[in-house]
Amino acid sequence: MYELADKYDVAGLRHLAEEKFYRSCAAFWNTEQFAIAAEHALVSTPESDTGLRQVLCQTITTHIKLLNVPSIVTLLHKHPDLMYSVLRRQAEELGGLEPMVKTAS
Repeated sequence: MYELADKYDVAGLRHLAEEKFYRSCAAFWNTEQFAIAAEHALVSTPESDTGLRQVLCQTITTHIKLLNVPSIVTLLHKHPDLMYSVLRRQAEELGGLEPMVKTAS
């Protein structure tokens, strides 16, 4: 749904799909299907679209023991941008690193 909403520029549907993805990640983060859904979200949206990527980053940092799951390790190796986001968020939360300020390009 998120992919179609983005393709046809339907903001309300996109927001709804992101919210449902967030709820699904919160409920099913500890299942084998989480890595499959994460992979699909990453390959079906452009890197510049951070909606689902932020949800994945938040889910992984909230449940940091996912780094012990081989399918998540493989996912992070395939998608270094997500790996960096997870590392950055952990450093901000635990290491006192200042949050990155977004600048206009």
